[in-house]
Order: sequence, then C-alpha cells, then structure tokens
Amino acid sequence: MLDNRLTQNNFIHGELGRTTLLSFRSYHVIKYWLKIVHMKCTKYVKIVYNLLYNDIDVNNNTRSWVLLVRELLQYLGFNHVWMQQNVGDDSMLLKDVKQRLETVLIDNWVTELNQQLERGSNRPRTYVLIHIIL
Repeated sequence: MLDNRLTQNNFIHGELGRTTLLSFRSYHVIKYWLKIVHMKCTKYVKIVYNLLYNDIDVNNNTRSWVLLVRELLQYLGFNHVWMQQNVGDDSMLLKDVKQRLETVLIDNWVTELNQQLERGSNRPRTYVLIHIIL
C-alpha cells in the first residue's frame, strides 16, 4: 500500500524531465545490438547472435535476448531496421531511438496521470492547477 505522504514518481518525472532507467537501458541495448550487427562474422558474439536470430523463426516459443531486441525495436516502431539488419547511419538511428523513447515516456506519463484522475485522485488535478497558475 502506498503511503499518501510520499511524492509519486509521475510528478518527479514531470518536474525533473528525467528519463527512466528502463529508457536508458533500452537505448543501450539497441546501441549494443548495432555493434553486434556490424561485427565480423568470425567473432563469437556474432556467431551466437546469428544462431539465435535464425532460431527465432524456428522456435517461436523460445525467449532469447535477440527476440527481446526485436520486440523492443518493433515496440518503438523500428521494425524496418530489424528486417534489414543494417542501418545506413547508426548515429541517426540512435538519435531517433532516443527521441522515440522520450515520446513513449511522455505518453505513458500522461496516460498514468489521466488514469489517476479517472480513479478520483486529486493529486494530478492539484499538480496541473499549480502549473497553470505558475
């Protein structure tokens, strides 16, 4: 049970504009995936990656980190990047990923605030009123 005296995370994220650890981790997962995709085929990491990549279609019920990377890219709207397994400009993709992660974070934040309002909580209403006044 949450203590009513504690400040909710939604308000902290709204005030500070900080990203979540999940967003930070997701960004670095995609960055590492790009590094693997560009590796030579003789590297052990690339060999294991290729095995797991090919295994996704054969064993649909097996969860692996490669499948999770695919799901993350699809969730962020970068399925075309996954399908090509190649990106022209890595830095541009990483900028787009960072922007998309921010957009998803803000969308989720607004959704959670609206859900709290629908449940009858006055905290989001007070938060919004304070920002309108200021």
